[in-house]
Amino acid sequence: MKKILGLFLVSIAFSVNAQQAELEKTISKLVYKTVDFDEIPGIIIGVIDNDSTYVFSYGETEKGNGVQPNKNTIFEIGSVSKVFTATLIQMAVNEGLLTYDTSLGSQLDMKHLHFNDQAITIKDLTTHFSGLPKLPFNFGVKEKSADDPYANYQRKDLIDFLSEYRPIRAIGEKYVYSHAGYAILSLILEKLSDQSFFDLLKEKIIKPLALENTTIKLSPTQKKHLAQGYSHAGNLARLWTSDSFAGAIGLKSTMNDLIKFVRMNLEISNKDMGASIGYMHEKQAVTEIPKVDIGMAWHRIFTRKKFFDVIAHSGVTNGHRTHISFVKETGTGVIVMSNSEKNQGGIGTMVLQILNYNYKRKGRAR
Repeated sequence: MKKILGLFLVSIAFSVNAQQAELEKTISKLVYKTVDFDEIPGIIIGVIDNDSTYVFSYGETEKGNGVQPNKNTIFEIGSVSKVFTATLIQMAVNEGLLTYDTSLGSQLDMKHLHFNDQAITIKDLTTHFSGLPKLPFNFGVKEKSADDPYANYQRKDLIDFLSEYRPIRAIGEKYVYSHAGYAILSLILEKLSDQSFFDLLKEKIIKPLALENTTIKLSPTQKKHLAQGYSHAGNLARLWTSDSFAGAIGLKSTMNDLIKFVRMNLEISNKDMGASIGYMHEKQAVTEIPKVDIGMAWHRIFTRKKFFDVIAHSGVTNGHRTHISFVKETGTGVIVMSNSEKNQGGIGTMVLQILNYNYKRKGRAR
C-alpha cells in the first residue's frame, strides 16, 4: 500500500512539474515576443491555478544590474490600491458601520453633495458613478513636481475641495474614473474607524493575509528590494509619495503579497474572508468602455461567448505598472508587475486566456 501511495505522489509531482515547465515555455515565448527590455527593464508574472502557484521572472530590477525581479521585489501598484480600499469599504458594510446607500454628505457633514435632491452615495464613489472629477479642481495649485504629483496635496486640501464642490450632473448617470472618489473613501474609513488609513489596512487586510511588504511608506530594508522605475521616456522615475491619495494610488507591494490577496479573492485561501467580500465582484453598473462593467472597484470584462467574465484591475505610476485579472469560476488568476510606465502589451490578459482556453479549465464546484 505504501509503495502504491508513493508512486501516486510521484506521479502527481511529475504532473505538476510538467505543467509548470510547459506553462513557463509558453509564457516565456510570449514575453520575449511582446516585451522590449530596453523600454521595460524587468517584468514578473504570477500565475494562480487553484492550489498551484507559479512565478516567472524576466529582465532586471534596474538597467544593467543583472538582478531579476523576484516574488519579494517591491513595485508601486498605483490604482490597484483602489481594490484594497474597496475591500475595506465592503468590510465596513459587513460590520454594519455603513451601507452602500449611505450618503457622502452624512459621513462628512456636508449637506450640499447632491444633485436635484439625489445624494452622492458610498456606492457611487466605489463604482466611479459619483460624478466627481478624476482629480480635485484645486489639485494643480498644490503640485510642485510632475515626478511626484501627489506629495503636497493634504487631507485639508481634499476637504477644502469638497466644501466648494457642487455636482453638475445627475448622480449615478455617467462612469467617470476618479482618484478623488477613492481619496474621499479613505477619509470616510478613517472617520469610521478613528484610525489612519494605513493602520486600518494593516488591521483588516495586511495582518490577516500576512502581507509582509504591502505598505505606503517603505522602510530602509524595503527600499533595498525596490525595483527602480522608469518613465515612459525611459528616464529614472521617482517614487510617488502621498498622504491623502494613498487609498487611490499610493500602495507599494510585491508579487508574493498580491498572490495572497488574489487567492483570497478567489476563495482558494482565507475562504471565509474571501466569501465575505464576494459582493465586490458582482456587476453594479455598465461603463462606457466596450465589454466592461464595474463592480466595487473591480472591473468585469466580457470574454468569449459561453465563458466566464474576467475580473480585473490595473495600476500605473511614473515608473511602475501592475495588472491583476482572475476568473472566479475556474480558480485562475494572473498578476503582472513591471518597473516601467510603459504598457505591458496585454500580457496578463493573454496569459489568463492561455490558462483557461489552452488548458480547458471548467467551472469549479463551489
